Amino acid sequence: MVFHRPIPTKFKVKTGTVIREADGWYISLTLEDKTVPVTVAEIQPTVENTVGIDLGVTVRIVG
Repeated sequence: MVFHRPIPTKFKVKTGTVIREADGWYISLTLEDKTVPVTVAEIQPTVENTVGIDLGVTVRIVG
């Protein structure tokens, strides 16, 4: 196995995903570092910060 970079000490491997692409197999790891603070954004949807997009519409009908 060839590592892109070493896994830092004190990091915990949370998940691993095996990916097959045309040029070979890859493993993507998700790491956890307990020293990084967890932040949760409190965003309340309003008319000013909400946008709706319907990707299923291909023809615009003006009426």
